[in-house]
Amino acid sequence: MLDTKWKRRSVVVLRHPLINPVAFGALLQYLYTGRLDVGVEHVGDCQRLAKQCQLWDLLGDLEAECEKVSEFVASKPGTCVKVVSIEPPPGDPRLREDMAALADRALPPELRGDLGQLPFPCPDGFGSRPDVCFRVAGCSFLCHKLPPEAACDVLAAADMFLLPGLKRLCGRSLAQLLDEDSVVRVWRVAKLFRLARLEDQCAEFMAKVVDKLVAREDFAEAVREEAAAVAARQETDSIPLVDDIRFHVAGTVQTRSAVEEARRRLRALEDLLASMGLDC
Repeated sequence: MLDTKWKRRSVVVLRHPLINPVAFGALLQYLYTGRLDVGVEHVGDCQRLAKQCQLWDLLGDLEAECEKVSEFVASKPGTCVKVVSIEPPPGDPRLREDMAALADRALPPELRGDLGQLPFPCPDGFGSRPDVCFRVAGCSFLCHKLPPEAACDVLAAADMFLLPGLKRLCGRSLAQLLDEDSVVRVWRVAKLFRLARLEDQCAEFMAKVVDKLVAREDFAEAVREEAAAVAARQETDSIPLVDDIRFHVAGTVQTRSAVEEARRRLRALEDLLASMGLDC
């Protein structure tokens, strides 16, 4: 359908009476993340959609989960199950195989196979929905952009399915969002998903605007959390985030005029620490 009647449409209205919006949303969740959460009253609608879309893995998972729910309810009289959830087991290769298929379709036909044969057949009709094409010496590489606003959602899925390359790509995309309003939030994301490069980029940006950040509650809260996270912290122990900011402030000093600017920013940081009762 995406290659035929919907090919040039940006909005598709589905009017079939058997297509339930809740079930359709759950289906999209499954397609993008490999996970599905749906109320038991909509399981039948999801099964109907899965069969119509020939999503046999999803159909099988739904049937297996419904059987488990039935057995559980039968063994626990009075129990009421309201939501059915499907989550891929650790190490499930399906999403990685899908990503590998996308990577394979990005290559021009004459170059496919040079990087090693994929562990599954990729049909000729497979559509990867590229939105950017790179041409190199007459060869076309059909790829996909990652808009910064979608990076957090993709990052969570990449972390869940152990896709480090995609995580790094998300980190580079999130780095484009850095400003005074977002830097603390992005820094937290970088720490949560262990993106060291992005975390350092956030600290570097904070160093440039620290005299403004000290007036923000989210920045002060981040400093408090960092201080509290240091195990058995003594009064004069260092705080990692503060150390990183100081390092980057000092790294910008290359001229005499920059020395005064650096001192001003460090003074603002020290004043914040003093007001919080932190000596480091």
